[in-house]
Amino acid sequence: MTCCRLPLPALMVGANEVTRGKPDADPYWLGAKLLGIAASDCLVFEDAPADIHSALAAGCSVIQVGGAPQPGTRIRGHIRDWRQIRFIGLEGDDIALELNLSP
Repeated sequence: MTCCRLPLPALMVGANEVTRGKPDADPYWLGAKLLGIAASDCLVFEDAPADIHSALAAGCSVIQVGGAPQPGTRIRGHIRDWRQIRFIGLEGDDIALELNLSP
């Protein structure tokens, strides 16, 4: 994140902060709780099937990164790799991104 000149997040959830890690939903539930929002209001970028499962189990929407697109009602899109995301800038406390989603 530093190389891309993105600000480091104010909080992160590490494996030592949850009893059950991915593919369980606990990491995303805790992350949403710490942000003060519902997991269903979160959009998650994930690549590994276990991580996608974890996010979906928590109720998050997912943008899948790489691999064959996984079917799922809350998988909102698929990108081949991180080059399909362009950092636009900061808007107050928010990061603005542009996504070039695969068809």
